[in-house]
Amino acid sequence: MDVFKEGWDGANAMKAGLAYADRITTVSPTYASEIQTQFYGDGLDAHLRHHNWKLRGIVNGIDSTQWDPATDKLIAEQYTVEDAPEKKAANKAALQAELGLEADPDKMVFGLVSRLTDQKGLDLVNAIVPAMIDGNTQFVVLGTGDHWYENAFRQYEEQFRGSVCSCIMYDEARAHRIYAGSDALLIPSLFEPCGLTQLIAMRFGTVPVVRETGGLRDTVEPYNRFTGEGNGFTFDRYEDGLLLDAINRAKDLYFNDREAWNTMLRRDMQKDVSWDVPAQAYRAALFRLRPDLSAVLPVTSRRMKEGETDGVGFRFYDLEAWSALKDAGGLLETTEFAGNDYGTSREFVVQLLDAGKNVLLSLEPDRAAQVKQNFPAAVCIWVEPSDETLLRERFSQRARSEREIEVRLRAAAEQRAASGFCDLRIADDDPATTLRTLNEAIEA
Repeated sequence: MDVFKEGWDGANAMKAGLAYADRITTVSPTYASEIQTQFYGDGLDAHLRHHNWKLRGIVNGIDSTQWDPATDKLIAEQYTVEDAPEKKAANKAALQAELGLEADPDKMVFGLVSRLTDQKGLDLVNAIVPAMIDGNTQFVVLGTGDHWYENAFRQYEEQFRGSVCSCIMYDEARAHRIYAGSDALLIPSLFEPCGLTQLIAMRFGTVPVVRETGGLRDTVEPYNRFTGEGNGFTFDRYEDGLLLDAINRAKDLYFNDREAWNTMLRRDMQKDVSWDVPAQAYRAALFRLRPDLSAVLPVTSRRMKEGETDGVGFRFYDLEAWSALKDAGGLLETTEFAGNDYGTSREFVVQLLDAGKNVLLSLEPDRAAQVKQNFPAAVCIWVEPSDETLLRERFSQRARSEREIEVRLRAAAEQRAASGFCDLRIADDDPATTLRTLNEAIEA
């Protein structure tokens, strides 16, 4: 029950759930790292660090049918990658007319579609609006939230009439038109597990300006003016001056190198932001929780020694037995790695699981109990002779005294008593028996 305990007299079901879960997923790799820190962990950071070997971050996708400028009936002009710059200009003109902004195709339009809360970085936006509106820039806000932000943006609309429009409401149809008609979208979040608005913006060829946190960091590559690479503009520390700097860098490219800007918006539109890739990642993360004996990768925690076939997973003392199994095609490949401590082994197994491999471990039952607790997907098999005479004969080849042989035999007896922790016990009295037993398990 200790896993429920929080503080001296509290209980936390989430903490227990994390402890007993076979896999923990969250919605971006960066956020998976962030929640292991004190600032983002909300009191569970140490617990998450302890269980980080089963924590995975998988970026969300969006409905690429709903958010498709080529078929979207809610926008003024539908468009594709080929004609995006021209058709986005038409959508900008329609948006300016709809929202009462000055009709000027040369002005750069920044959009913000968001809940108006601190978490979304609205305190930063509130601080830099006067500096952003410079006579060449327009700003559109759509959303609801904290009343002080709602009132602040209404005030900016009054102060910068024709350059700022504050739509304090929820309106999905207008959101589509803002994505299509804006040149760039602001997402300066304090924290953002994944974020969808930057994915939608890229789908519509609207360049995201984001803070490097959570899924924003994983999905928006900062533009490099020397190489032309990148798909947006970013800043790291949570400071209004850095947000304004990112906005000004976006303006500089938009006004001074429109060809490079158009290349970037086309690159954004070509980025796959659908659920296809995340779905495969979830499939790989979750399906591997079910052991599959038909495709296994054996591993061992130590290198083979001369005269011994460690079986890269099977601790055989018989080279012929291992060769027969390997040649039978029941095993995908063999892998060796250095280090015989559990920490090294665990790290390596996690790497194999991340690579989508099913893992077959040959371990003594007491080690199998520890492994199964942490790696439910690992199939633990114990291989040893069933005949004590043969076992004594094998121990005698390595032992330096009769006493050592007896110690090893007693240890083997203790392992047999704990063999229930293993998924399968195989006697390796001879290669044919071992191969037949494994094949029967695979077929089953």
